[in-house]
Amino acid sequence: KNLIQNRIIPQYSLGDSRILLEHSIEESFILADLSALTMIFRNVFDNALKYSRSAPTRIVIQGLKRDSTYEIRILHQNSNFSGSPKDLGRLFERGSNSQGAGVGLYLVKSLMKSLNGSALYTPTEGCFETLLEFRREQEEASHGV
Repeated sequence: KNLIQNRIIPQYSLGDSRILLEHSIEESFILADLSALTMIFRNVFDNALKYSRSAPTRIVIQGLKRDSTYEIRILHQNSNFSGSPKDLGRLFERGSNSQGAGVGLYLVKSLMKSLNGSALYTPTEGCFETLLEFRREQEEASHGV
């Protein structure tokens, strides 16, 4: 919660008028590299900016505690993604209307794996969901998200 509220949200919601950001975050503790987390969010948000049907880009962040994991769902609500979702997150795989080489989502998936977590992408009509799943750690040895 601290990372998202103190670093991510101010960077995008105050500094970038192209993004409309909403959030609902349950506080939890995860052990993660701050630089890696920042890169993960930057890539997900940059991807949303590239593939929006209209401005501003609407993004909802939900942080949910589970028994042994902490899930961050990032919903890009006005997405214009088209293509097959099955290979998203693989290097050089991209949607049919892609402007890039598929590196951003691959990087997110790789960074999440290095943090002992996972990333899952689920595009639906008009919405693109990125699910980041972290293992929860002992509170006294971790940093707040």
